[in-house]
Amino acid sequence: MIAVESPRETMILSLSASSADPFDAAIRLLVDAQRYGFSLHRLEIAEPSGGVSALRMDMTVPSDCNVGNIRDRFSRHGAVRSVDVCAR
Repeated sequence: MIAVESPRETMILSLSASSADPFDAAIRLLVDAQRYGFSLHRLEIAEPSGGVSALRMDMTVPSDCNVGNIRDRFSRHGAVRSVDVCAR
């Protein structure tokens, strides 16, 4: 008999970041999201204000993921000034 795996529960994770170099930040955040197997729902880059752009990325992630670990991973990039994540 073959075991059938049930689909994993997922949630939408919203990541907000600020960066002086929004293209570099977006590329690095997207590469990490792809590496972890997350699905992208939305990516927004807002016009710079005071030399800093705001980025927002919504992703589908496993519901049992550690949000703190994801925040730490995405905030390690030099182009990213700050990161905040929340589950929706």
